[in-house]
Amino acid sequence: MSYNKFSNQYFILYFALIQLCSCLNAGTHGSLGAYVFPVAKKDLQKVVEKIIAESPDIHRDTTKNYILDMTNGRNDTIINNHYNDGETYLSIKIENNGSGRETSQYTIQYVGTEEDWSTAKTSSLSIAYAYDENGKGGSENNGDVSSQTSIVRKKLIDLFERTFINRIKKELDVQNHGINK
Repeated sequence: MSYNKFSNQYFILYFALIQLCSCLNAGTHGSLGAYVFPVAKKDLQKVVEKIIAESPDIHRDTTKNYILDMTNGRNDTIINNHYNDGETYLSIKIENNGSGRETSQYTIQYVGTEEDWSTAKTSSLSIAYAYDENGKGGSENNGDVSSQTSIVRKKLIDLFERTFINRIKKELDVQNHGINK
């Protein structure tokens, strides 16, 4: 068996395992799209951060989510950014037409565990949640994007790939590598 054939089989197995892990550690939201890259997670994360910093049409969502806890007559405010911690999840906004008026929102997930991230030579990210400028969207298992034929789903994924994933691929100098919808 040639090395290249073995490499392709290994890649397919790895990708299948990543998809399974994304379902297990990502709660019940599933994945709208998954993208595998031939670099370690820390390198992918650096590229993602660079693209966000340099792109006028992609913005990091820096809104803090607050939870008010009222226990025993006392109020407490808790900041909960579980789905925007920058390590496992990252929330971004992408302008649809450059005007800033039509902005879609995405929560992406770096798939895997810290152990995977420290040893794997490939990494992946997935779209956990996505919403268009009208608030339509959700996750694979919840909202207006659950159907494979959904117009909202197609619109959100097309914008994400065209504006974000293609820039990552260009920065990493990779061609159609590991895209799974």
